[in-house]
Amino acid sequence: MSGAIGPSRKLEKNSPGIFWYWNANPTPAGIVRELASIKKAKFRCVYLHPMSDSFQKHFFFRGMDVSYLGRKYFELVKIAVAECKRQNLTMMLYDESGWPSGGVLNRLLALHPEARRRYVDRAGKIGVQMVPDLIGGIGTDYFIEMVYERYARELGDEFGRTIRGIFTDEPFWKVTFSNELMSIPRECIPLPEGIERELKERFGVELAECLPKVFDGKHFSLENHSEAGEMYLECCTEMFARNYSEKLASWCEKHNLQFEGHFDEDDGFFTGRGTLSPLRVLAPMHVPGVDAIWRMIYPGGGRDGHYARFAQAAAIRGRRKEALCECFNVYGYYLTTEVMSWIGNMLLTKGINKLLMMPYLYSDRGMRKICCGTDISPRIPLWNVLPALNDFWNWAGRFDTGAIQPPVWVLIKRRMEDPQFEARIERMFHLLDEGLVEWRLADARDFDLPGARPEAVVVPGELTDLELKRLNLSKLRVVNGFQDNFLEELPHFPAERGRGFRILRCRRKEGESLMVFNTAGEERCFRIERKAGFAFELLPPDPMASEIAPIVANGDFLEIALPPFGIRILSRKFQNRRIDPPASSRRIELDWEMKSFRRLRLSKTGPTHYQLLSAAGIEAAGGSTKVFSTFSGIAGMHSIFDSDECTTAWIVFERIQSGAEFFCNGISCGVRAFAPWGFKVNLKRGKNQFRMNIFTSAGNEYLRCAREELEPAGWFNDFAAIRKKFVRDDLTGGVSPQATLFQIS
Repeated sequence: MSGAIGPSRKLEKNSPGIFWYWNANPTPAGIVRELASIKKAKFRCVYLHPMSDSFQKHFFFRGMDVSYLGRKYFELVKIAVAECKRQNLTMMLYDESGWPSGGVLNRLLALHPEARRRYVDRAGKIGVQMVPDLIGGIGTDYFIEMVYERYARELGDEFGRTIRGIFTDEPFWKVTFSNELMSIPRECIPLPEGIERELKERFGVELAECLPKVFDGKHFSLENHSEAGEMYLECCTEMFARNYSEKLASWCEKHNLQFEGHFDEDDGFFTGRGTLSPLRVLAPMHVPGVDAIWRMIYPGGGRDGHYARFAQAAAIRGRRKEALCECFNVYGYYLTTEVMSWIGNMLLTKGINKLLMMPYLYSDRGMRKICCGTDISPRIPLWNVLPALNDFWNWAGRFDTGAIQPPVWVLIKRRMEDPQFEARIERMFHLLDEGLVEWRLADARDFDLPGARPEAVVVPGELTDLELKRLNLSKLRVVNGFQDNFLEELPHFPAERGRGFRILRCRRKEGESLMVFNTAGEERCFRIERKAGFAFELLPPDPMASEIAPIVANGDFLEIALPPFGIRILSRKFQNRRIDPPASSRRIELDWEMKSFRRLRLSKTGPTHYQLLSAAGIEAAGGSTKVFSTFSGIAGMHSIFDSDECTTAWIVFERIQSGAEFFCNGISCGVRAFAPWGFKVNLKRGKNQFRMNIFTSAGNEYLRCAREELEPAGWFNDFAAIRKKFVRDDLTGGVSPQATLFQIS
């Protein structure tokens, strides 16, 4: 398919978005109420995600009883579409009830058993699996007929208007054997319809000739029989891209929709868990994507989410404007906006400009709250500060992912289940980022694209004879990324390297721009050479950083102060009003007093609610921050500040945990979801009344409820076991007494 397919979209209309789990029977009033709350939180796009009661009962104990794709279901969907239209929200459809996509909630094979995929074992025995053959394509055709055409008949008038696209999620390609889903087929391999012809046409080999070489004496192996295995996997990849991704993208294009989504195991590709090339199966999508679940991306521990560059590379290859990530599923109720900001900013600097939170539960009553152990909705305290986070992401994400071709390409390569190889790959990626090398992932197909040749190609280790034979690298600088000092052979961005910064050169409406991200938990100064030409800062909706820390010229360098986990964006051509340095700044200390606490209460059976407590009921912890360590909820803090004069100033606190709204003399000065923790205030001479509402994570209360109510009742699933392994690093709340007062008038 050509790189120009797909309806054009205004980037600011579709992001940020949120997955809206219909895990209970919606009502018209409930639909209107929840969409109003989504709009108020500054989301631009809603992903309608039906979660039927019959979906994976061992994981999700309760769900929607309304029949998926039935008459009542579409009556409710039409109410949601009409309300999205009224609220000026974009709606995206989700093509399954649960996941993986392609099975129509197990109905497809019940109606069309001929669509079952074949398998072959090491002895040559052929059988069938209860998995739709999406690789061969027959399952895809039925999937389109049963789901996509059904939506078109019911909602087609709003296609390209309120409804902008369809999302596919981890569609079936795996092999099922002995009731176990395996990413790497071992005792058997898929035998999709047409694989014999594909092998013959692509490589000139017969399946019967190739098959014995695909299996070794024990397991399916690429290590021992790389050529046969790679031929087989490449055929499966090409067929899956052609018979699934391209078919659905083509259908969406004909119906004025964009096709988007992600595939499974993209994070495990380099050790062979995800054997199909993500670049190839994502390439036909109008918006290629990945996901970030169970802390696969998280500050600390090197979990930087390099695999997100698969979506970026697919967008660059196809010149797509957007690349997406669905975020935060199974991260837990103890997720904070500060951590969410770090994750989102890390993704932005990897070319992901469409950030999608997951999930907003329609209901968390009773067993429905088990789900994924995450609920991003008005039930959690941090919902109150999400508008600030969404405003920033909407602004920062307005760049064209596919517009700029990085000068360095990194060849993707896998090594079957070799942790040492994965560790070396991750180290190589980290060094490229620390070295401010502008790079993207690439595979063999990229080197055949007209007019797209890199300055250098980084390869992970030595290339095999098969790889050398198939890649056209003869006139390119090839660098082994596993060798010491390999960075010295690569071009890099003209700035000071190796200090925990991430950059993205991007195309915005203001022109060529540079996004700079500080990954550290403390303020740092980014030093960029003046010859780079990025001398003008683009001001976000809240230009606090520019006003309290403007760009400073220092010899051949420009110095930009970045707050903890912060992003600033510079431009070559767009010249905004230069901000003069603040007239003065001084340290202040406030004596905070806790006046009230609305404690979050979760329940095994009842609705989530808040309980009003007095300050005496709050357990405080020591340290430099006025914190409370036991409860989850909303704290009311009061203080008095004596000012010598009437003035406008920024008050920037050292730390807030983890989001807050600040009031000065009864007037709201705004909401903060991440650093710098500052608020613009109009001070009067004399005593000024300060009030701060602090919004904590829901973590303490969820852990209490799980320990005291859910687990004793047996209400937990495998996702709960995953979350139990997480470090509890985000359970406190509070504000520092210390702050800096920047006087600006």
